[in-house]
Parts: sequence; C-alpha cells; structure tokens
Amino acid sequence: MSEKEKIICGLYPRVSTENQVRDGFGLPEQKVRLEDYCKWNGYEIKEYYTDAGRSAKTGNKRPEFERMLEDGRQLMPMVKCIRE
Repeated sequence: MSEKEKIICGLYPRVSTENQVRDGFGLPEQKVRLEDYCKWNGYEIKEYYTDAGRSAKTGNKRPEFERMLEDGRQLMPMVKCIRE
C-alpha cells in the first residue's frame, strides 16, 4: 500500500465488564490486538482514545469517545468497528 493510499485510523479499546478483563480482553490486550490488526492491514494509527472505567449504560459521558467521533468527522472519513 502506498503512502498516498494509507488508511488513517484511531483506536478506541473499551471494556464494559469484569469478565472481559478476566478472560483476557482488557485494555492492554485490546490495544495489542488492534495495533497488530492495523500493522497487518497497513493502517496508520493517528490517535488513541480510551475512556477507562466509564460505562455507556449508565449514561456517563465518555469524553474520549466524543473526541473520537469529532476527529472522525474532521480527520478520518472512514469508521471501522472490530468486535470479537
């Protein structure tokens, strides 16, 4: 993939349950998996976004999530979600 074609992305690892952490899907593990995915596909990581310990279910504001959405509107026109 040429520099001109390189896809720019942001990473937003997220944990919503203790089970995910216990089962090896905590933030550090997700970060490694996402970085490996990006490297394998030739994506350039522009930014990391993390709202550690913030639940979306309780109506909490997630500032990093909001920042990611805003950056996506302005800087990164493509959104791709990876969920295992």
